[in-house]
Amino acid sequence: MTKEQLDEFEKKHPLNMAELRINSLFNRDVRGNWKFSHKSFFEYFLSEIAFDDWNAVPNIEKFDMGMQFYKQRCLEEFEAYLHITPPAWFVINEQLYSNVIMMHCPNGFNPMHLIIILKEKKISSLSITDNVAVGDVLTPQFMKALNSTSVELLEVSILGKIDLPIDLLHNSQLQMFVLNCDEHLSYQFKKVATKAGFKCKENEHDTVFYRSNAKVFANPYIMRHYPSLDLSIFNYSSFIRINSSLTKK
Repeated sequence: MTKEQLDEFEKKHPLNMAELRINSLFNRDVRGNWKFSHKSFFEYFLSEIAFDDWNAVPNIEKFDMGMQFYKQRCLEEFEAYLHITPPAWFVINEQLYSNVIMMHCPNGFNPMHLIIILKEKKISSLSITDNVAVGDVLTPQFMKALNSTSVELLEVSILGKIDLPIDLLHNSQLQMFVLNCDEHLSYQFKKVATKAGFKCKENEHDTVFYRSNAKVFANPYIMRHYPSLDLSIFNYSSFIRINSSLTKK
């Protein structure tokens, strides 16, 4: 950084720059420019920028320490909102699956932080209640990042008008998407979901999109909460084999 850039940096960050320049945060070269004395300092500030706006540092994952700092911030934030009253979300941990239920979205919360939580805690299902502005959470960026997690089931409750893009499930690797709403989804949404490999089952309030494969059948959360799905493609030997593997786990 030039002297002018360093002065601008000083305005943005609440640091005692005069003291830090004398000590070890920055070093000055023969041309009078300044640089961080260690890469970890640089990566820390990258992680802070990414925490505020993931798009500002799209390659943050290439920085090992930067990602560790970023993950730590996300985990601390998650724990903080877990213990407020009422909590923003809570976690259900069962023997074979874990579920995050999002009760409301705190002011200023970036849903992309939730991706780290889902990864680090190996969450298998995510439920979003009707207190959450679903359109602000289920963005194309979030849905794409959700593919990198272990989440197989996404449950969403919506009050009033449905505000979901018709291509929500286009490139999704989810095994099941459940919408609880009095309003029915559009034909276009169902058509795109069908092309993406999902079957659809509707009743008065729920619309369930699911894949008819062994992975769905082996998911204990899905089998516990949605036992009436059309799984006739599986024969009895498949049931014995999959059930046996779950019992061993």
